[in-house]
Amino acid sequence: MFYIGLDIHTTHTTICVLDQYGKVFQRHQAKEFDDVIKFIKTTPGHFKVCYEASTG
Repeated sequence: MFYIGLDIHTTHTTICVLDQYGKVFQRHQAKEFDDVIKFIKTTPGHFKVCYEASTG
């Protein structure tokens, strides 16, 4: 199981993938939404996604 965190900004999205032990498996920064989806699809096996919801 992997855990994917998304930090969404107006110009880019920072993505961090943690393994089942909480260790960083991958990091990525994408400028386009399609790139976010492409990167997430490279994660092997099952995963859960969360994102930071903020307005500032």
